[in-house]
Amino acid sequence: VGKVSGKKFYLNTLNSQLKIENCYGDDKTTAEIALIKTVNQFLESAVLKSAFNLEPSLSDLKEKSTIIDRDTKAPEILNCVKKVFGEDVDSYLQLYVAPTLINPKLHNQFSVSLKINEEEIKKITEIRDFIEQGKKLEDFEGYKKFEISKNPETPEALQKFFPEAPANPLIEKVLKNLRPGETWPDIIEDDNGFRIVRLLSEDENKYYCDGVFIPKKQFDPWFQDYVKNNIKIEIKDEQLLSQIRQDYPTLWWLEAVEA
Repeated sequence: VGKVSGKKFYLNTLNSQLKIENCYGDDKTTAEIALIKTVNQFLESAVLKSAFNLEPSLSDLKEKSTIIDRDTKAPEILNCVKKVFGEDVDSYLQLYVAPTLINPKLHNQFSVSLKINEEEIKKITEIRDFIEQGKKLEDFEGYKKFEISKNPETPEALQKFFPEAPANPLIEKVLKNLRPGETWPDIIEDDNGFRIVRLLSEDENKYYCDGVFIPKKQFDPWFQDYVKNNIKIEIKDEQLLSQIRQDYPTLWWLEAVEA
């Protein structure tokens, strides 16, 4: 039917995808949706391999399969999925188990990659250097004031599982060690970006701060751009591809499909 970065998928791959969706109660899944989901999964695998030189090993897949067996909250669905593949354990591991490893690994590698955010790192480093030379925080793009509660509350939906709010590392590692008017000497990184933080003042309830924040690149735009520039997508079933173009004209990876 097609291939992504040289990795082929066949009609039985789409048939398995359709049957898996049926196991989850969706009996209206079409061939187009099955192909789209298959391509999406293959793209994540291809980008993990191409961008980070990582792919799950057979032992990784078997270990994850064991964990799924142990921890599943829906054994009926899992048994249904296993029946889809029958004795074809390899296909079960590659098409059903592998995506559960690849997706989080891909997002994690993206979030910690210095190369992906090298422009942002360079920018925040230059700002820090200018500040050390006497420039004002307020003069830089990304400057803002903000407040942080000393007694954060856990959202109601999570209180059952986490009755106490987790410690805020910005408070514990940075703000508790600053006096009013002081700027933390190091760049602070979190999942969303890079920041320089100054403590303005505090009272019994809050820290009052300001600083400069440079956001990290967002995953979806980066992923789509990487695919378009680095990954080959081929769909050999012209009728199915034509139907997808008609029914899902805004599907982003269609423009990356080789003619």
